[in-house]
Formats: sequence, structure tokens, C-alpha cells
Amino acid sequence: MTRFTLPTQLGVRFFSGGTIPAALAAPTAAEVAAGVNVVGTSDGEGLADIQGFVSSPSTIETPDYNSHQVGTVPGDTTFPQSTLSIYMDDTTRTVYDAMLPDTVGVVGLFFDGEDATEDSLLFPVTVQNRRRRVARDEAHICDIDVAISVPTEGVIAA
Repeated sequence: MTRFTLPTQLGVRFFSGGTIPAALAAPTAAEVAAGVNVVGTSDGEGLADIQGFVSSPSTIETPDYNSHQVGTVPGDTTFPQSTLSIYMDDTTRTVYDAMLPDTVGVVGLFFDGEDATEDSLLFPVTVQNRRRRVARDEAHICDIDVAISVPTEGVIAA
């Protein structure tokens, strides 16, 4: 078994309006390619960090009157606010311009690449906020906060 670093494989796309895949469980390779490439390029606008996009399960305590021991049962699973941080580019702002506050769309995570038959994880989202960082001697970064819904797991169709 060979280990690998995720950044060489990771694909992150943002879909809105007419670019949202018709079937979230089976987006086609063409539909995936039509989304805005959030990973970007190494010398331009591109992904600096990704936070969230994970489930947060909970449990419910089930005490009874026969014992001081308390068990649990599964509770709600929530999907907290998530953030995509991008490096800003001084000429091209494709991701920044696509992810305006209040934009409704889908963020697609493709951990093993964007080719047909690879796994996909598509989160319906609403862009909540864009925060541009201002710091001396630091690359210009924008944090884009999104409210995420329950994702659809699938496989990229040919």
C-alpha cells in the first residue's frame, strides 16, 4: 500500500445557478469540470485552507430509575459552519467573485481526483460571509464562510 499526500489528488469545486449537477449522487465529469475550481493554481488564486465539511454526531443520555449508570442512544448529526480560505490574486478573482454572500450553491469535495468513477461528496451550501485578512508580510487571504447542509455521497459518472 502506498501513502500519498492529499493535495496532489484533492479537487474542490463550487457550483451555482446552472452549473449545479443534475444528480448530486452521480455528477458527470463534464458537470464537475463546469464548476469553479477552488483549488486553483500554485501561482494565482487558490485554496489556502479548508475547515469543517464534517459531521458532528451527538448522543442522548438515557437515565433510568434502576441505576446510577447512564447509557446513551444516537442523537442528531449536525454539519457546522465551514470555511474555505483562498489566496487572493491581484488580477484573477474567479472564486472570490463566484462566492458572493447569500449565494446558494454546492461545494463538491473530490478527495481522489475529479475523474470518472472517483468518489464525490457534494454539500448544498449558502455563502454567509467573506472576510479578507489584512496583515503585514502575509499573503492576502480571504476566508469564505458557508452554512452547509447534509451532503450527498456519490461517484463521478462518465
